[in-house]
Amino acid sequence: MLTTNYFTFCVFCCLLYILLFVPISYPAGVPVWKCDHSLNRSLCLLFAQDMALLIVVLMCVVCVVSGRDQCPRNCYCGELGPHGVICTGGITDIPKNVPADTVYLVVEYTNISVIPTGVFNNLHKLTGLLLDGNQLTSIESGAFDGLTNMSLLSLSSNPGLSLTKVDPSILKDIKNLTSFLAKENKLGIIPTNFFAENKMLREVYLKSAGLTKLQTASFSNLKNLVIVDVSKNEIDNIGANIFTGSLKIQTLNLSNSQIKSIEPRAFETQEEMRFLMLDHNMLVSVRSALLGLRNLLTLALNDNEIVSLNKDDFKELVMLNSLDLSNNELQNTGDALANLQSLGSLTLNNNRLTKLSFKGMPLLTDISVSNNLLQSIPERLDVITHARILDISNNPIQSLPGGQFASLKSLLKLDISNISAIQDGGLAPDALTGLHSLVELRVERNELSKVPSLALSAVKQIEILSLSHNKIQTLDENDFVSVSNISNLQLANNMLAKVPEKALRPFTNLTQLDLSGNPLVHISGWSFGNSTTLSSLRLSNAKLSVIDPAAFHGLKGVHSIDVTNNNLTWLPGDLLKYDRAFPFYLYADQGNPWYCDCQMKPFSQAVNVPGQSVITNIHCSGPEKFKGQNLGDIPLANLTCDCEHQEAPSVDTSGSDNKTTVGHTAKLKCKVSGCPTAHLFWTTPRGFVISPHLTKYTGYDVQDDGTLVIMAAVAEDAGNYTCTAANYLGKAEQSHKLKLDIIET
Repeated sequence: MLTTNYFTFCVFCCLLYILLFVPISYPAGVPVWKCDHSLNRSLCLLFAQDMALLIVVLMCVVCVVSGRDQCPRNCYCGELGPHGVICTGGITDIPKNVPADTVYLVVEYTNISVIPTGVFNNLHKLTGLLLDGNQLTSIESGAFDGLTNMSLLSLSSNPGLSLTKVDPSILKDIKNLTSFLAKENKLGIIPTNFFAENKMLREVYLKSAGLTKLQTASFSNLKNLVIVDVSKNEIDNIGANIFTGSLKIQTLNLSNSQIKSIEPRAFETQEEMRFLMLDHNMLVSVRSALLGLRNLLTLALNDNEIVSLNKDDFKELVMLNSLDLSNNELQNTGDALANLQSLGSLTLNNNRLTKLSFKGMPLLTDISVSNNLLQSIPERLDVITHARILDISNNPIQSLPGGQFASLKSLLKLDISNISAIQDGGLAPDALTGLHSLVELRVERNELSKVPSLALSAVKQIEILSLSHNKIQTLDENDFVSVSNISNLQLANNMLAKVPEKALRPFTNLTQLDLSGNPLVHISGWSFGNSTTLSSLRLSNAKLSVIDPAAFHGLKGVHSIDVTNNNLTWLPGDLLKYDRAFPFYLYADQGNPWYCDCQMKPFSQAVNVPGQSVITNIHCSGPEKFKGQNLGDIPLANLTCDCEHQEAPSVDTSGSDNKTTVGHTAKLKCKVSGCPTAHLFWTTPRGFVISPHLTKYTGYDVQDDGTLVIMAAVAEDAGNYTCTAANYLGKAEQSHKLKLDIIET
C-alpha cells in the first residue's frame, strides 16, 4: 500500500512531466527551442539551464521523501493512526522496511513461523506489538531486544508456539511491558523468572495457552501485577510460592484448568486480591488454601467436586461479598458459612444439601439453593432481613406452613417451583403472608390443577407471575382479581384448552402473556378481550389448527404474536385488521404445515401490501408446486383450490348415541361438508377440546371421519358435546347431548 508521501511523489512526477513536455517560455514569451541569434539568446539558454537544474533537484527531493515513507508490501500504514502499521496475508517473514517511527505494529494471520534475532532493532518507538494468529513455532534469542518503550506484547493464537523452544530471557529488554497476551497456544511450562525483568507488568492473559504447570516463582515479585488469567489450561496443582511477592494482584482467574489441589496458604501474600475464580476444576476441598485473602470480594468455586467444608475454610474472608459453590457434592455446609458477615450473594445450586442455615450472614441479598435435597425451608430466615432474591426451587421440602416468609419484608423475587409440599397439598392460602415487597413469584412444576388465587391475595403488588409447567385446566374470572397489577403472566405448558376472556379482564398493566405449550386447538374471536396494554403474546408449541378472524381484535397494543410449531395450514385475512402505529411481528413460519392455496389468499393479500406494518415470513409446505416457496412471492392469482364451488362448512351430528351407561362406550358422529376441507374439533362437557391427531385425552378418541369415541364413560361425561368445523370461508358447529345411566350395584 502507498503512504501519503508516496502519493505526493506521484503528484510531483506529473508536474515534472508537464515541465518536461510542455513548452517552457522565457520572459519575452519565446519558446526555448526557438532561441535565435538575437541578443536575447544567452538569456534564453540561461533560463533553460536553470529550469533543468530545478527539475533535477525536485526529483531528488521527492525520491528521498517517497522512499523513506513507503509502506512494506502486504502492509497497511496509517490504519491505526499516523504511526500504526498492519501487516497480513501470505508473507513468511517480518517486513524489514517498517517505518522507523512506527508506534503500533500488528502482524497477524500470516505464514510467519520464526521471529529472528534483531528483526525489530530499528523500531525504538514501538509501544505495541501484536503477533496474533500466525504460524509461530520459534522466537529466537534477542528477538525483542531494543524495544525498551514497548508496553503491549501479544502472541495469541499461534497453536504451534511452545515455550520449550523459546529463550527464557526473550522479554528481558522490554522493561516497560505492562500487558502480555499469549492466549490459545501450546506454551507448556512457563520458565521460572520468565517475567523477572518486567517489573512494570500489570496484566497477563494466558487463557487456553496450553499450560501444563505453574512453576514456583512463575509470577513472583511482580509488584505491579494486577490481573492474571490462566483459565482453561491443564495446571493440576497450585503451589505455595507461585505468586510470592506479587502483592497487588486483584483478579486471578484459574477456572477450567483441571486443578485438583491447592497447597495451604498458596495465596497468603495476596491481601489486595478482589476476585478469585476457581470454578470448573476438580477440587475436593479448599483446606487452608484461602488464608490471607482478607480483601477478597468474589470467590467462584462452582463446578468442582467439593464434598464437605471445614469451619475454618472461609474464616479470613471477612470482606467476601459473593460466593458460588453450585454444582459440587456438598451434603452439609456446617459452620463454614457462619463467619461470612459481609456476604451478599450465596449460590449453592445443584448440591446434595439436606439442610441449611443462614446464621451469621446478616447482609445476604441474593440466595439460590435450587436443586438440592432440602427437606425443610432453610433455617434462620429472620437473619436475612435484607434478602432480595430467594430461590429454593426443586427441593423435596415437605412442609410450607403459613407465614414462613413473613420476615422477608424486602424480598423482591421468590422461586418455590417444584416443591414437594406444594405438589402434595397445593399452595396454602397464607403461604405468602408478609411478602409486601414481592415483585416476581415463580410457582412452576408443582402439579397445580388451578390458580392458587387465595395465596396470591397476600402479594397483590406482584408484577411477574409464572405458573408454567403445572396442570391447570381452566381459568376462572376471579383467579387474578387480587393481582391485577401483573405485567408478565406465564402459563406455559399447562392443560388449558381454551382462553376464557373473562379471566384476563382484571389485568390493567398486562404486557406479556405466555400460553405456549397448552393444548389450544382453537382461538375464538375476541379471546383476549380489550387487553390494550398487551405487547407480546406467545402461543407457540400448542395444538392450534383454527384461529378465528377476530381472535386478536382488541389487542391494539400488541407488537408480536408467536404461533410457531402448531398445526396451522391457513390464517384468516382479517386476523390483523386494525391500525398499528409500529411494525407488528407475526412469528409463524417454523413448525406449521402451511398450505398455500385459496385459503391463504386473503391473508397474503392483507399482509403483502407495500408500507404495511405486519412483518411475517411464511414458507409453504404444500401443494407440491409451491413447496418451500415464500407465500409473499406467489402471485395471488395462483393461490387457488380445486373446489368447483367453494363454500363454508356445515356440520351434522345425526346418528350419534344419545345415552350410554357408566363404564361403557358412546359414539358421537360428526359429518362435515364444504370446500375447501375444514378443520374439525370436539368440545366436551369437561372443557376438553379434542382434534384428530392433535390432542390426546385419556378415555377419548377422535376417528378420521370425525366420530368422537368415549371409552368407559364416567359421570362427568354427561352433557353437551359440540362439533366445530372451520375453513377460511366460515365456521359451523352443532351440539349433541349425551345422557348417562348409572347402574346400581
